[in-house]
Amino acid sequence: MTLAVFPSFSGADWGNIKHPDFKTDIFEATSGYESRAMLRQYPKYTFRYPLEHIIDNRDESDLRALLGFFLARHGAYEAFLFTDPSDCAVDGQVIGVGDGTRTVWQLVRSYGGFVEPVQNVNAVDSVPAIFLDDVLQVDVTDYGIADDGLVTFASAPVDGTVITWTGNYYYRVRFVDDGYDFAQFSSDFWECADIAFVGSVRNVV
Repeated sequence: MTLAVFPSFSGADWGNIKHPDFKTDIFEATSGYESRAMLRQYPKYTFRYPLEHIIDNRDESDLRALLGFFLARHGAYEAFLFTDPSDCAVDGQVIGVGDGTRTVWQLVRSYGGFVEPVQNVNAVDSVPAIFLDDVLQVDVTDYGIADDGLVTFASAPVDGTVITWTGNYYYRVRFVDDGYDFAQFSSDFWECADIAFVGSVRNVV
């Protein structure tokens, strides 16, 4: 299934709220000793996307684009792809070191040293590039990149080869709620101040 991409709006790149969320079960004994169970290896992210004062009603294009996109997803039912303006690309990201036998690798991104798999590649804004020991691989018959970020080499990179990639990625998200308020606050402008998405760089939604 090909997922739709959330439309971009001029002036909406600033003020986004990004909330990473892990899931931990905490058990506390009467002595005060805690035991903890990590139930989520990677976080889910909630995005709050500010749209105040940008939905111009003079030609209704932004309003129709946003409301139409929301209606087409049936609220929280259908996942879609979202570009976080501040976190959507890597440059020279290490994905592994060859051992002479392994041919399949998962694209990843590192955020402050925390490494997550990237499973929603954005090949529209730029074609993802693979490097072996900093040498760009230009022969597309030597490897392939699937939409879920799996890189498959025709032959295994030799032992000790550093494999890196450069490219863009999406977050796979859904709307948090099934309904939002679209408020007209002047003759020319609308707002939808509390729109929110939840998702991940992985295929978890």
